[in-house]
Amino acid sequence: MKINQFIKPEYLEQNNSNPKYIFHGSCNLIMTDIEPKKGHDEVGNSINEQKAIYGISLFKGAIPYAIGKGKVSCSIGYMENDLKMKIYNGIIPEDSYGYIYVFARKSFEQCNDSCQYVLFDKAEPIDIVQVQYRDFKDCFIDKTKYSLIDTPHELFSYMYFNIEYKWMDQLGTFHEELDPKMYTEFSLMSPREVIENKCGICVDQVELERDWFEKHNIYHEVLNIQIFRENTSPGHVFLIYNADNKWHWFENAWEEFVGIHTYLNRYAAIEDIKNKFIIQNQIKEYELPQLKIKEHIKYPFHSSYEDMDNYTPAKIK
Repeated sequence: MKINQFIKPEYLEQNNSNPKYIFHGSCNLIMTDIEPKKGHDEVGNSINEQKAIYGISLFKGAIPYAIGKGKVSCSIGYMENDLKMKIYNGIIPEDSYGYIYVFARKSFEQCNDSCQYVLFDKAEPIDIVQVQYRDFKDCFIDKTKYSLIDTPHELFSYMYFNIEYKWMDQLGTFHEELDPKMYTEFSLMSPREVIENKCGICVDQVELERDWFEKHNIYHEVLNIQIFRENTSPGHVFLIYNADNKWHWFENAWEEFVGIHTYLNRYAAIEDIKNKFIIQNQIKEYELPQLKIKEHIKYPFHSSYEDMDNYTPAKIK
């Protein structure tokens, strides 16, 4: 099949109302039938993790997949008003190019009410168009700096792609494994240090989250859930916030539940987090009185866990 560099006007003019074509972007040139592949979604959205050919009804919506996907850490919306690629880590070289595979609409299924479509069988494109990054820079938005983050979902993507789970000791050395010596050796990082060091555990990361939500005047709470046992007291610090008349659990540090989880009310959010914590820590019924959820205050940066346990906030005169 011939590779075109000319984009037909009808491709660019098509909208999501009864589309004639579906567009699939790839940085790879494939001269055979396109095969279904298992998708990946950073927050585990199952609709994006099927084994399928993923396409989109708007030509420009396929551009980021053709040029940016695989080169940078990014997120892409699927609604008609949110198709730009937001780049959270990395740079797209100026000479980058890719390919848009054009399919007839007839066999594709629409995903919810979005402009994303899927096909579960292999298919032959009716056209292949080569596209250049320099011609479509308006399809990309730089979100690689903390100061450029405008929404909770952007903050989540920024942290997901940039912040690893590591802790810093009092000497400034970083560790991946949790250690009983952390009680005296741990050093709480500031939001700036989390950004610069690109890491932090829950108590570090939540201070970056708190900093962002405070600056954007979104009501939030920072809480600590902890079970007190004879020789150990595992816990987790997390942030919940209220927006759009719902409550949301913002989570980047607890690996099993990374994402933004939405609830009808605060009680439902707390109960869900509590139940997940009970299961993870195998808490027995007789231990439940020792399970505590309380406000997690701001501690002086570079405090150890021992310092935090002995910290007394200054009283406001």
